Amino acid sequence: MADSVGNNPADQSQVEATKTAQPVAVGDKDRGQVDTHGGDKGRGKALKGLFWYGLARLVLFLVIFFVLLAVTYFVGVQIPAAITAVFALIIAMPLSVFVFPKLRVEANESVAAWSANRRAHKAYIAQQIKDREEN
Repeated sequence: MADSVGNNPADQSQVEATKTAQPVAVGDKDRGQVDTHGGDKGRGKALKGLFWYGLARLVLFLVIFFVLLAVTYFVGVQIPAAITAVFALIIAMPLSVFVFPKLRVEANESVAAWSANRRAHKAYIAQQIKDREEN
C-alpha cells in the first residue's frame, strides 16, 4: 500500500520548510517567505506564462493543420479535416516542446513557484489556527 501524503519523507521536508517561513507583505521577493494576503503571490505570472505557452502551442497546431490541408489539397488526396486535425495534433504536441522551450520552462517555473507559495501559505494559516486553538 502506498504511503499517505503525511508519511512521505519528501512531503515531510516540505512541511518542515514551511513551518520556518515567516509572513511578509505582498511584494517581498525573499524566498521561504509566506504571503499573508491570500497566497496569490505569483498567480498573475503563472497565468500569464500558461497563457502565452498555450497560445503558442495553439498557433503551432493551426499552422501545421493548415499546411497539412494545403498539402492534401495540392496532392489531390481527400482526407477528412478531422483526421488531418488529429495528425496535426500528434505532430504539434511533441514539436512544441522543442520549438518553445523558453516559454515552457517559464510557465513551469512560474506555476511551481505559485504552487510552493500556496502550500507555504496553507501551512502558515494552519499553524496560526493551531496556535489560536492552544491559547
